[in-house]
Amino acid sequence: MPIFFSNRNRTTTPRVNNCGRFYFFDVRQRRDTGSNGEAEDLGPQQMEIDKYTHRHAIKFAGKSLEWVEEIFKERKVLEPALDAQLAPSRCIFKFDATQSIRAYYRVVSGHEDKYVLMACHTNLHGFHRGDLRFVEVNARTVTDGFEKFSIVGKLFLGDILAVTKLSKKSKKPLDPPKALKMNPDSTMIWEVAEMRILERKLVHRTVFAFMKCGSAIVKGKNEAAAVLLNDNSPIDLESLYTGSAFIPTKLASRISYDYKKEVKSKLLEYSSRFSSCPNALATIYKYELSPELTQKFNIGKDAFKQSTDSEEITELCTQMGQSAVLTLSDGRADSRMFPMLNPVKEENGVKFSISNPLKYPTE
Repeated sequence: MPIFFSNRNRTTTPRVNNCGRFYFFDVRQRRDTGSNGEAEDLGPQQMEIDKYTHRHAIKFAGKSLEWVEEIFKERKVLEPALDAQLAPSRCIFKFDATQSIRAYYRVVSGHEDKYVLMACHTNLHGFHRGDLRFVEVNARTVTDGFEKFSIVGKLFLGDILAVTKLSKKSKKPLDPPKALKMNPDSTMIWEVAEMRILERKLVHRTVFAFMKCGSAIVKGKNEAAAVLLNDNSPIDLESLYTGSAFIPTKLASRISYDYKKEVKSKLLEYSSRFSSCPNALATIYKYELSPELTQKFNIGKDAFKQSTDSEEITELCTQMGQSAVLTLSDGRADSRMFPMLNPVKEENGVKFSISNPLKYPTE
């Protein structure tokens, strides 16, 4: 089996790192004009991750061998937060020497007392460091901006985290399993000691309706959303709600972006051997019933109940609405009201004037 992420076409002497494997640093920063132009359209999460290189991944993997020696340090269990406020999230675009040691992970499953994270970049673990493929977040994890409290119950599926330090869960010697054998249900070797939540994409005034299963049908979307249910209020399947939703970021690649084009296809082939967890659904974390929207929605439903020809009703309303918009925007209809100035009756008619201001002239 070829060494993961090596380039056999190069004649450069391979370097050995402190992970005990050979890596070819056949990488470069992207300088194509397309990447610079696209950066303006990327969200803050993708913009930060875009700066992550293969060298950063290797440094993190190497640093983990130093953290093995810290297994005798006790880490306290943090108290849960008493309020329902979201944990702070932020992105960093300039890193100092301390912050540069990091690896990006995605929340792929949640449990009552922990979360399981999966590495965003397969070149962090390759084929041989399976211990780094999945890690655990629990009540001992210290979160940037939320240091005094436990992060359990505060993360969403799909959250992207910058892990800056790991702690080994047991005192057994580190014997990394093969990465291809690891999955979210495997026994975790590492737990996250320190991390930062990357800036979240939050959408407010989201309109949705509940399904019987507790998920949501969201207005304007073709994918269901998960809902964090309010404990004190039952759900009404006949009503519409408005709420705030967390939208997970779908990363563009499973490897860092600093590889040359001629080797990238081979690396993607290697990465495809790893099973991938599905992208998380959006999560509606706060909501309330909307009587106004429910009333409007019921008007439409009642109209359908009064007629068996629902297609004709839909077509009629759609065409009339479209015609009204086109008439008022592109047509020559003018329904504005003007006061009559100096009206004078002349025989069978009335003669008058209207104002014609320069700022808003009358055609």
